[in-house]
Amino acid sequence: MAGISVMLGTKDMRKSIEFYENMLGFSAKLVMPNREFPKYANFSRFGAVFMLQPLGNMRDGLIENFRFAKETEPGAGAIHYVEFPQYEDMDAYYSELKAGGVAIVKELADRSWGAKDFMVADPDGHLISFSRPDAESARCFSCGMPTPHPQDHALGNPGIPYCGYCADEKGILKPFEQVVEGGKKLLVSQGVPENEAEAKARESLMRMPAWKEH
Repeated sequence: MAGISVMLGTKDMRKSIEFYENMLGFSAKLVMPNREFPKYANFSRFGAVFMLQPLGNMRDGLIENFRFAKETEPGAGAIHYVEFPQYEDMDAYYSELKAGGVAIVKELADRSWGAKDFMVADPDGHLISFSRPDAESARCFSCGMPTPHPQDHALGNPGIPYCGYCADEKGILKPFEQVVEGGKKLLVSQGVPENEAEAKARESLMRMPAWKEH
């Protein structure tokens, strides 16, 4: 999942807060100093974090003496990728956003490089791509984590169909309950409520080849 947080400059903080919170369904973790006159906000979902500040603040050098060029426009030259979780319904989320009036820049489709994705634009033109490896892409037989590179497999061995999190130090698949516990912790770290995380982890694992007969 995402291991990076991005700071986005916005022309209208309240409009952007409305977009991320009510249209994309991200959770607002912090809005400062308040929602009436916000100067900073951050949102999280699917393991991704987006932070917002007024574009004027970023241009005027108020972030650790860093100053954007005056001609810089928000959204220019960057696409922010969010790896869509296996336990979420991507088609339903896409339909929900489209019905809600979110600007769809690239329609949902299976891509030739082995992923299913779609792209949206926020009110300032920031591009956000929601992407997930398709069913034919290499992935851990236990948890579904993408394993396109040898180092993604247990022991760095592509012949082992499990990732390093699901296999032990000998490359052998860990017991089901141990893998469930690892999945639960991951989901909690991504913002899933603890009382829901275990059920989601079990449901996700039971769809994987290693556990279909469990």
